[in-house]
Amino acid sequence: MQRTILAFALACAASRPLAAQCPDGSPPPCTRGASTRLAPAPANAIAVLYFDNLSRDSSDAYLADGLTDEIIVRLQHIPRLDVKSRYEVRRLRGTRIADARSVGRDLRVAWIVTGSVRPSPSRMRVSYELVRTSDGRTVVSDIIDTTAADQWAITSTVSTSIARGVAGELAPAEAAALARGTRDAQAVDLYRRAMYLFQRGATGNRFDALMSIAFFRSAIERDSSYAEAWASMANVWGFLDSYFPNRIVAENGRRAGMRALALDSSAGAGAAAILYAMTTVDHDWVAAERFGRRALELNPRSAPLLQSYSAVLLSIGQLDSAETTILRAWNTDSLDPGNSWYLTGILASEHKYDQLLRWAARMHSNVGSSRFWALLGLGRADSALAYASGGQHTPTAQRTLALAAAGRMAEARENAQRDQAVDDSLRAGGYVVGDADVRAMAWAAVGDLDRAFANLEISYRVRSGSYLSWLKVWPWFDPLRNDPRYHDLMRRMHLE
Repeated sequence: MQRTILAFALACAASRPLAAQCPDGSPPPCTRGASTRLAPAPANAIAVLYFDNLSRDSSDAYLADGLTDEIIVRLQHIPRLDVKSRYEVRRLRGTRIADARSVGRDLRVAWIVTGSVRPSPSRMRVSYELVRTSDGRTVVSDIIDTTAADQWAITSTVSTSIARGVAGELAPAEAAALARGTRDAQAVDLYRRAMYLFQRGATGNRFDALMSIAFFRSAIERDSSYAEAWASMANVWGFLDSYFPNRIVAENGRRAGMRALALDSSAGAGAAAILYAMTTVDHDWVAAERFGRRALELNPRSAPLLQSYSAVLLSIGQLDSAETTILRAWNTDSLDPGNSWYLTGILASEHKYDQLLRWAARMHSNVGSSRFWALLGLGRADSALAYASGGQHTPTAQRTLALAAAGRMAEARENAQRDQAVDDSLRAGGYVVGDADVRAMAWAAVGDLDRAFANLEISYRVRSGSYLSWLKVWPWFDPLRNDPRYHDLMRRMHLE
């Protein structure tokens, strides 16, 4: 369940984390003060919209997407620029842009970049333009017609031209940052194919994310110093805990992340993968907190890193700091699918169920689960049942929790028993079953603490990446807290 799958935090986030979300300072979804005039977009805020694929072959779509992703990532290495993330602009992909000013208001940017890619067997034509959203004027435009083998030059040329158009003359370090990456055309092509699959897998079929690993590895075989490929592969592993035991997922992510940081000390996705392994496998919270703080000094704008660091703070009970950090991630990239997972964990652990319910209206993933925990925490068990995953004919741990909270204890126990039988059967067949910590909550809710702790031991043995790390703070572990076995497990996890 881990969603690992660093734009600056709003200045007021540390002291008033929710006030930054609505024009009038009210909590989301900003129903009050809707007519309040928003402040102008920052002068350095820029959105690179996804380039159009002008090929008649739909299988070439990864070329346009890949080039756009690379330009966004390159520009994010320039601290003077406030670059919208890939998730923020992806919702506009394929949309015809008739008025740059309206897009600027929508994304709150002062600049937008549009373009197109027309590939052929031996050449590639890329056209692009940088438009100022205040008046719709094109400031920079060009057409690059070169060999398909010169992929590095295309990305570097376009990124540098855009950066100069917005920020003016570049410092030597900034120019060098824009020239990063591999010059191996085949490695670039493999990387773009991998990213295309990963983006599909992160928001849909995880099998696409699994397939992307092979393409990342192939790109790295072409150029072992390809830092972006190492960092992206580290990030992908976090989405594969349903295919492999979490210990395998975390260790693979850690190895790729360490290689990424060795090549680029600011690789936020690589650092996030290392943090995930330090917490879920090592349970080394002191080292993780220190490592996360240092990594954020090097890259304060990485959403995956902010998410992972918020998870560390959540697990050790620093809930105020965890909330501030996840809201920094949200303000950096409100559409990143990992935000909702961690925000749900933090607000529920703070018992801020009303706020969580309001936040769910703004989430772009994990919405049903967020609403479930909010409603359950508010004591609205019957309403929570509507969001319990699986439905009436597919018993789940969430359904067991809701039934128990509604006082329908016989049905809850029957559900828990059926779920456990399915889990035991799957494990006997060698399948990966990653929900033992959720099952433990269900057994705790119906009063069977022996089975609850038996499932927690399974989670501990496989180093679950979902709720086990929240053992200290997650409210639905409350029935276990007076049992000596709970404190023994807390000590083994270095949380007590």
